[in-house]
Amino acid sequence: MSTQHPIRSSRIERSDLWIKAAATLSEEDKKVLDIEDLKGGNVVQAVLKATRKQKQRCEDKQWSFSFKGKQILVRDVLENIISWTEKFKQVVDFAVSMDATGHAALPWACVKFCLEVCTRRFRPY
Repeated sequence: MSTQHPIRSSRIERSDLWIKAAATLSEEDKKVLDIEDLKGGNVVQAVLKATRKQKQRCEDKQWSFSFKGKQILVRDVLENIISWTEKFKQVVDFAVSMDATGHAALPWACVKFCLEVCTRRFRPY
């Protein structure tokens, strides 16, 4: 009779499959995912480490500039502008709804549409 432990051999086989899969990656992808981390069998930790590394890489590539000795991220400035634009839209929506003549509705609808188009692409990030 064999005294193998099915759980242990299953874990080793899975680890080997991950290593084989990692070997098929492109050179650029291999740089991101450290294959040595996969050999330990903890795939979740390896993927989490690679994800954090890529997130940091994206944050490092953000446009920024220095102003009065302070580092300013362009993305943060744009988020702030969009936030205030959303608040402005709400105030003007209320004011237009109070217009008894209805003359402000059509021009505001055009302006609001343009604001929506401009800010929509920015929101998913």
